[in-house]
Amino acid sequence: MKRLPSGVLLAIVVSLVYPGVQGVPVSPQAKEKAKEQTIAITSTAASSFFTASYTFVDASTTSQIGPANYAIYAGEGTFGKYTGQGVSQSAPVIENGHTVACTLPDGSRGIKFTLVGHVAVTRFERTGDLLFEKGDPGALNACVNFAGRVFHETGEVTITGGTGRFAGASGNETVDVNGGFLETPNGTNPGVVGLPGIQGAFGFASGTFIMKFTLPK
Repeated sequence: MKRLPSGVLLAIVVSLVYPGVQGVPVSPQAKEKAKEQTIAITSTAASSFFTASYTFVDASTTSQIGPANYAIYAGEGTFGKYTGQGVSQSAPVIENGHTVACTLPDGSRGIKFTLVGHVAVTRFERTGDLLFEKGDPGALNACVNFAGRVFHETGEVTITGGTGRFAGASGNETVDVNGGFLETPNGTNPGVVGLPGIQGAFGFASGTFIMKFTLPK
């Protein structure tokens, strides 16, 4: 573990799981575990995002909740610097016909949003290897204050694979971010080209990301 000049604490832990002691029978499951390498990376990253011509649901649902957002991000962990791109779509949580209120860390009130779908690719600069991730519905939840142009999001997405050193990666990534809007999607402008009546958004976010996954040896 080391502290980089930026003051961000980053850690990577690599461990091997070995079979039982000599003379003790080893199960097939334990043998498979012994072939895996476990990696944990803690990092920080920042991103910008904007409304996309992309959706994880059908057109009628999209017209009600709006399209997804594209995100471009960069971060740094003990494995080195990385960059990436992703697309995410969220929708307000509705209970008894009404949106659900929530409270942001700054004490302001907002509306609860939950993930509809998410995919992203991260590229580590040291090796050029890629890491893939996917978020299923409900995997991330956010509290959004449109009036204050801020939001807070937490949750966990799934690491589904990768290339090079990260080929066959399987695990999860926990997310804890704060962000804001330069343009909110609840006004009259800007609009989304090709999607009449849909307002566009442009914003930013930063936070902590903890990746834990296994690799086949």
